[in-house]
Amino acid sequence: MPKKNKYATNKDIAKVVRKKLKISEKTARNTIDEFFDEIKRMIIAGEKVSLQNFGTFSLIKWKSGEFYSINEKKKIKKELKTISFKPSRILKKQIED
Repeated sequence: MPKKNKYATNKDIAKVVRKKLKISEKTARNTIDEFFDEIKRMIIAGEKVSLQNFGTFSLIKWKSGEFYSINEKKKIKKELKTISFKPSRILKKQIED
């Protein structure tokens, strides 16, 4: 997949899907966008997303803590969240080879 930058983009993925499935580029891009939107929606809802032979995404909630807000010039209590990705054994093995 030749690309101008060092990252693969949704557009790059859509081009490959378009060629493999012989569909229009617009259909491929819409499908890719909907796929990622659904993954985002599920993660935000707190569900784990497991993609076979790829890995699992999940939302990690850290305990609440107090932080100094520069904008508000006071301490605020905030819950920290992040996304965790655990690659599947198959993906790990492919990376190691």
